[in-house]
Amino acid sequence: MKKFLLTAALVCLIFGVPREANALIHVGDFGESGWQNFSFTAANSFNGNIGFLVSDVGDILVPSTLLIDNIVVQNQVVQSFEDAALPGTWYGDAYLVNSHTTYYGSEYNPTNGNQMLFMDSDGTDPATGNLGVIADTSAYGGTDGVYGYMPFAFQAGNIVSFDWAFITEDYLPYNDFSMFLLMDDLGESRTTLADVGVVPEPASLSLFGLGLAGLFLRKKRA
Repeated sequence: MKKFLLTAALVCLIFGVPREANALIHVGDFGESGWQNFSFTAANSFNGNIGFLVSDVGDILVPSTLLIDNIVVQNQVVQSFEDAALPGTWYGDAYLVNSHTTYYGSEYNPTNGNQMLFMDSDGTDPATGNLGVIADTSAYGGTDGVYGYMPFAFQAGNIVSFDWAFITEDYLPYNDFSMFLLMDDLGESRTTLADVGVVPEPASLSLFGLGLAGLFLRKKRA
């Protein structure tokens, strides 16, 4: 019985203990994240700019796409991109779209309203397919891409959230990525949302966890 409880505790420790939220999602080669939601509770009041970035790494030919919609503060929608023009300041071409069909045939629709933000790392115009303007992203660890900022504010204790999706035609070792940015008079903070990385297989994780549990029990027996 004691061995069973010890094994169960180790498995729970590896798989079941709540961890601090981590935005980073590894997307496999030629992959996509699907719609995700990112949220946080503000430790301090903020009055500045909210921003997003999608970037190539090591190449300028194979693009990745970031979709953003439904930016919410304390259960109030503050931006769902329903205006005729894209708000804020942008480096490289970003667009407002009604839907997006990926290279793989998946269809993404706005999560709130009729429009969402579309950012492609090579500035592609989703309406024409023509390449657009891109920006240098070396300051963020990339090669080139698209990023921008919009005015934004929240109070300490507010819950802030938004919906996002990352789609890529790229593959390792190029490691394209996307980011969430907050910038005010004190500087800029950056949170990686997704990158092109190695996706652990669930079966491998299970074997790893059971292997650790078995090793621990073996040591206890000895």
